Amino acid sequence: MRRGAAWVCTMDSDGEHPVKILPELVQAWQDGAPMVHTVRSYDARVSAIKRYLSGAYYVLLQRISNVRIAPGMADYNLWDGELLRQVQPFLAHCGLLRPFASWLAPNAPVVHYAQEFVAGRPSRFTWRKMLSTGFAGLVRYSEMPLRFFLLAGVLSFAAGVGIAIFAAISVAAGKTVPGWASILMLISGFGALHRLSLGVLAEYVVRLMFRRSLPAYVTRSSTRPPGGQAQARAPARAACLPRRPRPRTTRRRYSLGHVLKTRPARAARAR
Repeated sequence: MRRGAAWVCTMDSDGEHPVKILPELVQAWQDGAPMVHTVRSYDARVSAIKRYLSGAYYVLLQRISNVRIAPGMADYNLWDGELLRQVQPFLAHCGLLRPFASWLAPNAPVVHYAQEFVAGRPSRFTWRKMLSTGFAGLVRYSEMPLRFFLLAGVLSFAAGVGIAIFAAISVAAGKTVPGWASILMLISGFGALHRLSLGVLAEYVVRLMFRRSLPAYVTRSSTRPPGGQAQARAPARAACLPRRPRPRTTRRRYSLGHVLKTRPARAARAR
């Protein structure tokens, strides 16, 4: 990425993202938006199964995570150059780009476009890749799967305490056989402790890995150049005294024969 780029547009190279809406994206950026999202309307030739699964995935991702992503949102985005430079170190670990963009700028303007379907183009995005990518997005931007283990651990621990109390009351009433209470308490106690440990470990994973792999904050410049043109930044020059030229040092070059001849003389002088 160029250091002085004012904005960057991300789009697929399959020809389904129309370039004709690019001026509209740039206009929204000139109005002050740090990012501009796009939402596609599917072509009638796209299969109904793919459209239904895509819409269901976006709804599920929005329900179980804190990402406000609209159905049909694509990777066709316009990023502010300064914003992209700040989040560039996190792009390699963000997973899917569209949930990351929606998480980063949830209130950014949205531009709708019609999908330009390319007939006869073989798709390399197989169902296996689609399911793998979708599952990675759900796990990456949602804490619910890991929080489920913590909730299950707490409930199991509470159930283990209840079973232990029940076993103690049964032993006191004399309604048990020898060894039943101890086996029941050991199995329920260690099982509950195991689930609770998994829940605590999941909470550490959420706090140490997931949250640190996303930017804690981004800064936004309060001024935008008129017309969306990037202002040339002159390098700051500090007033200082002119540097004195360094004296040139002459280095002597010796041949291998000269070194071999002078080495015995130097050794004799050292003695």
